[in-house]
Amino acid sequence: MRGQRIYLKECASCHGADLKGEPGWQSVGTDGRIKAPPHDETGHTWMHSESELFRLVKFGQGAAAAPGYVSPMPVYAGRLDDTDIEAVLAFVASRWPPGHRAYQIMLDPGFDPARMPAGDWVLPQICQPVPR
Repeated sequence: MRGQRIYLKECASCHGADLKGEPGWQSVGTDGRIKAPPHDETGHTWMHSESELFRLVKFGQGAAAAPGYVSPMPVYAGRLDDTDIEAVLAFVASRWPPGHRAYQIMLDPGFDPARMPAGDWVLPQICQPVPR
């Protein structure tokens, strides 16, 4: 699988070959930078639209980060072409449970219900309505 091959070469050293991220990823490192989050269902990658993830990978976190913050994640524009980035993101999404994938699909403008996962699934617990 092309996306997996590229992920292992370009991303796994920080985000883990198993997509588990850096230990303690929810805390800031001693260098003041955020640690690499997991890309499996335990992280928050699935909470971002495909287009947002594409922009973050291609152009970096500069536009989304606080002024002066330098992200440890490299910018992949000029390093990976668009189809490589799309392949990596498809690989990552393929590892999520169907409900997580469905949630992410619904985030994109122009949401197409035909892209929803087949079979029985439920949205992740974090997306469930809170009983009143």
